[in-house]
Amino acid sequence: KMKIVTAAEMREIDQAAGSTYGVPEVVLMENAGVQAAHETKRLLQGVEDKSIVIFCGSGNNGGDGFVAARHLANLGAKVKVFLLGDLQQLSEAAQLNLDIITNMDLDIRQVASPRDWDKIQVVLAFADGIVDALLGTGFHGALSEDFERLISMINEAEKPVLAIDMPSGVAADSGCIAQ
Repeated sequence: KMKIVTAAEMREIDQAAGSTYGVPEVVLMENAGVQAAHETKRLLQGVEDKSIVIFCGSGNNGGDGFVAARHLANLGAKVKVFLLGDLQQLSEAAQLNLDIITNMDLDIRQVASPRDWDKIQVVLAFADGIVDALLGTGFHGALSEDFERLISMINEAEKPVLAIDMPSGVAADSGCIAQ
């Protein structure tokens, strides 16, 4: 049974998981990432030897994406991770999961140069599926130019996309799309 909540209620649930029940943020992130990996496997009818591109932001949604990347790689997928955002803003749990996939030698690239954007275009052309872990329920307001560009590229790729929490650029409470 699924319960629909507002962004504020979701923050309260996450906080209660930690303060009331003692569930560390890293465990919540692990659970979200594992489920994202399993749903990606279901969406693509298997992931072994399939190319999956995972786009991660610098928030906890990105941390969920790092976990999903690890599990998808362990399931035999060919995983490429692109990071968009300020890595200095990573939470401790997200940084831990980035460190793990770095130690696994997964293909990870921070989007910083024009060559990176070209690489994204090529990778998307050959991808079997995409995981959107850019922006989660905390997103509100307008998209930065880079996020807007990347979301447009994902949409134009016309590949199956699994969005963690919700599609990036959609306001959690209203469903409005950032313009």
